[in-house]
Parts: sequence; C-alpha cells; structure tokens
Amino acid sequence: IYTLSLHDALPILALGDNPITRQVKKMDFVYPSVDPVGNPVTLSGTVLIPRDIWDGEAKSDGIILVNHFTTMQKNQAPTRGFFGLESLFIASPFKANYICVMSDFFGFGVTERYPQAFVQGTTNGYASIHALLTARKLLDRQGIDYGPLLFNMGYSSGGFDAIATQKVRDNEYRDEIFFDKTFAGGGPYDVNACYDNFLKTDTTSFICGVVMTMVATNELQKLGIPYSDMFCPPFDTKIPAWVLAKEIHQLALKDSISKTAKYISDVIGPKILDTSTPESRKLYNALVTISLTHDWKPDPTQKIYLLHAREDDYVPFASAHPLLDKLRSEERRVGEECRSR
Repeated sequence: IYTLSLHDALPILALGDNPITRQVKKMDFVYPSVDPVGNPVTLSGTVLIPRDIWDGEAKSDGIILVNHFTTMQKNQAPTRGFFGLESLFIASPFKANYICVMSDFFGFGVTERYPQAFVQGTTNGYASIHALLTARKLLDRQGIDYGPLLFNMGYSSGGFDAIATQKVRDNEYRDEIFFDKTFAGGGPYDVNACYDNFLKTDTTSFICGVVMTMVATNELQKLGIPYSDMFCPPFDTKIPAWVLAKEIHQLALKDSISKTAKYISDVIGPKILDTSTPESRKLYNALVTISLTHDWKPDPTQKIYLLHAREDDYVPFASAHPLLDKLRSEERRVGEECRSR
C-alpha cells in the first residue's frame, strides 16, 4: 500500500557557464520493505519522469534504478528534492529519455528518525528492489510505458548499494527483475577488507565514511558497544551526535574531524584498534556479515560493470578484490558445468 504526491521539479546539470535544465514530474511514494534486522517497515522513494515522457511527447527508453551516494543530512533524501547522479541522465545534453527511481533508504525520508543504514549489507538492496517494483505499479497506474531497458547503478556507498541490489535480485527476484546492466563505482563492497586496510595504513581521506559505518553498524546491528570504547575523546561524544542528528553535510563532518585528527588512531579508540578485544571482534564479525560477498550466489547471466580507481584514497581498491573473486569464481563454476554437459 502506498501514498503518492505529484509535483513538478527542475533538475539542473551545470555544464560550465551554460547550465541545462529539463522539466520533470516527481512522484514521491511510500512502500513496504524491511529494516536492517529483517522486520517489516515502510520506506519512502521517488520517481523522476521527464515531462515530455509524462505528456506523451516522447517515449521512455527505460528505467535507471539509482542508488544515491553517501549522504548525512536529512534534506539530502531524494524525496526532499536532492538530485545527484540522476540529474546527469535526466538533464543530459544528449536528451536521454530515462525514468529514474530512487529509494530514500532506511534512515531517511519517512524513517529519518532512525539511524541511517549506511553500507548495511543487503538492507538497501531490498529498499531499491522494493522501490522499483512499487514504481512500476505507479507508472502502470499513470498509463506510462516505462520502456524496455532497466539499469541499476550507484557510486561510492551507492556503488555498494547497487551491488547489494544486484545480490538481492540474484537471490530472490530472478523471475521478476532482469537488469540489462549494473554499474557500480568506488564502493566498499567488502566492508571488513576496507576495515583491515584502514587499520593497517592508519589513514584515509574520507574519515567520515569510516565513522558513519561504525555508528550505523553499532546502532542497527544492536552491538551495544559504548562509544567511549569505540572512539577517542572528544570524538566519543561528538561523532555519535553528528552522525545521528543528520544536521551537517558529510564533508563538514570530514572537515570537523580533520581539524584535530591526522590519523585514524586519533579517532578510533584503542579497544577497537586492538583486534584481540571483545569489542573489536564484535564489530569485525558484524562487518563480515554485512559485506556483500557474504551469502550471495551471483547470476552469471547478469552484466556487471565495476569501476574503481587503484589510487582511490576514499575507499581502498582492496575492497573490490573479494567481489571480483566472487564473480569470477561463479563464472568459472558455471562454465565448468556447461562443459561437463
């Protein structure tokens, strides 16, 4: 069951001194999904439809399921009118005729009173899949042919969520959904591999991603680790307040931490850095569980395009290795089965 609001919006893509604009219809909706521990929950999402498609003056080429990148502020939710990657398609100079579907994800929109599900395993994958299925019903109700193609995409934490969406599709929705291609870039697909890299190097250019993951995992996986053990003073009180309030931008959080902390060990407490402590083991085990290579049998008929810079100093390139190994292993297994027949 869902509700619907319908209004005009104006996504803007700035190209030098000549910004491009395109009128769209924006449909916000709520829909049933699951929370980070698998309980039923109502989430919110949005559909962006170019106005000429809405008016029947152009045909849709298909749907792009967009998994939004790292956000912290409440007003960065898609239903609040925040347009990120989707503007690159809708307001493209090539006039691409795609409809964009986006979930707010758990912790934003109608669930903004809860901690956000930042890189929380398949939670956001379910959110995207269920948003897509609901959006199709909405478009059918409006009599809009949404076209033949379906793409799934995201970058940074959105890249993680795009692969999480692919995982949920492969595990449970093969008969209902076929992605023509999944595009994922710069994602921390293997969260514990990122964690290991951060502990080894003691540095990152995007410390807010580390602390957001720790807070989200502690809160939503019900780990119960005291923040006085998780972070060094004064961050043990400041970081949970910053992350959970969702009032500041992620880059402002990064800058606030970087003013006094040069290394990860200046922020993360010794009980977490010492991998032998109960607190550290509890967090690490949770990160293993939410990593996307866990409990997934990839569908080798699906096309996945991964982009990750080797010198990425936000998300370690090492995070892509376990995912690549997983996909290649399944490809080899299926190939061997076919040859044996």
